[in-house]
Amino acid sequence: MNAFKLTFRTLFKKGRSNTIKVFSLATGLAVGLTLISKVLFELSYDNFYPQAESIYRVDSKVAWNNNPPESWGQVSGAIAPGLKESTPRVELATRYTFLGDPEGTTYTTADKRRLSAKFILADSCFYRLLPRRVIAGDAHKALTLPMNAIVSESLAKKM
Repeated sequence: MNAFKLTFRTLFKKGRSNTIKVFSLATGLAVGLTLISKVLFELSYDNFYPQAESIYRVDSKVAWNNNPPESWGQVSGAIAPGLKESTPRVELATRYTFLGDPEGTTYTTADKRRLSAKFILADSCFYRLLPRRVIAGDAHKALTLPMNAIVSESLAKKM
């Protein structure tokens, strides 16, 4: 107990700049803990998928108007079936494409209401590779039939 009293008394004595040392230590610990939590999040944010360690995303690099190439999260439509056919270790491949703006597109319903949503076109393997909980219906069947869609719960409530 005496050691704590002695430490506390000498902590704020003049000429020792202990306040700066304590502030630097606290700042360093806060930044270190923030970096560690960020790295742990980046390594675990998609672990809820079964066999997540076997899932890979193929990106493409796209250059417009003599600009340097940018990484693009989508590839052309033939890449997924081509990879599955030509690469024996690929068990399942899927593809998706944003329709309209990836941030959201406004559309008008039959009763003239305006709603905003993200539209993604996906093939029939999408929910087999990236399974999600579906409240009603069969996601795989919905993506194999023409003119069918899967709607999020929040958009269904708006509609």
